Amino acid sequence: MFNLDQAVTHWRRQMTAAGLQTPDVLNELEGHLREDVAARVSAGTPEADAFQLAVSRIGSPDSVGLEFNKLCSLPDGYVTVGSILWLAASATLAIFLSRGLFAGRLSLLLSAHVFTLTTGYGTALLAGLFGIFYVCCRSFRALSPAGQQGLVGAVRLANQSAMLLVALGLILGLVWSKQNLGGYLVAGPREIGTLCASLWLLTWWLIQRFGQLGDRFTMLFSIAGNMIVGMAWFGAGILADNPDLHSYGIAGVWPLALFMGFHLLFLVMGAAPGPENTETQIGG
Repeated sequence: MFNLDQAVTHWRRQMTAAGLQTPDVLNELEGHLREDVAARVSAGTPEADAFQLAVSRIGSPDSVGLEFNKLCSLPDGYVTVGSILWLAASATLAIFLSRGLFAGRLSLLLSAHVFTLTTGYGTALLAGLFGIFYVCCRSFRALSPAGQQGLVGAVRLANQSAMLLVALGLILGLVWSKQNLGGYLVAGPREIGTLCASLWLLTWWLIQRFGQLGDRFTMLFSIAGNMIVGMAWFGAGILADNPDLHSYGIAGVWPLALFMGFHLLFLVMGAAPGPENTETQIGG
């Protein structure tokens, strides 16, 4: 006599052997399988036949496993490449600053300030790029639950790291300013920009730590964070180099405007309704 629970258990073992070893994915697929079986049985199909039809609709273990690995490998590879590029850029910056330090052009305190602040901003921008990648996958390619969670985890880690680095850079900058300019905060555009970025990253960390944001809003916040960090970094630099607002010209602001427009586009794309029902489905 056919036993649905035993058949489902055997089906899960086959899926696990094919490479689907993430419990969330298996539970999601099993839920769709049982719903399909229940609907067919209600329509008059024998339970054993309904189970076979539902399994065939999901796909064979090998095909589902192949699709799962394809969906997961892209986010994982993207995170790996982004992390490697971040490490390479940080190492290059460290070498550049060390040359200035050994040549006597930079003090140890100023070098540490520039390094921590720049890498902190870069880490925040990396989190925003992960958010843009999520929006692209959501719009054109369904993410598996495991791939999506990996991407969200990378964004959260990057945001936390950015908060610590920028905060440390701000503190080092205040100390350097006190030693060289006579005050902790001279209220220049770069100092105010760094302070605003620090407050944003701290607020964002608190929201992540104590709030209950979904994955999509986490990604959207990271993209919005790129816009704030971009204004704090590049916008403050424009103000510092051109105190006269009328002296900018188009050449002074169009790169920043392009940067902001690019991120705004993906922010709108991510906020729009998308194929949410396919994000946690594979093959069915």
